[in-house]
Amino acid sequence: MLLNVICGGIGTGKSDALHSLIKENLKNNPNSRAVLIVPEQFSYTAEKTLNQIAGGQGPNRIEVLTFSRLISRYID
Repeated sequence: MLLNVICGGIGTGKSDALHSLIKENLKNNPNSRAVLIVPEQFSYTAEKTLNQIAGGQGPNRIEVLTFSRLISRYID
């Protein structure tokens, strides 16, 4: 399991870097999965964008979790 943390200021290319990493990983590793942790207000947009980037493979190979969903998954 690999963890990538991408941080930086506004307009520094964080989203583009993330999208490129995910797209490359899905292409090069057919059995790989990606989990993206986002704030609550960005979950829908992240799911929609990543599904487009993944060419329709998103729902099966990319999971977008909010902080509360992440916590409930491991505490409940």
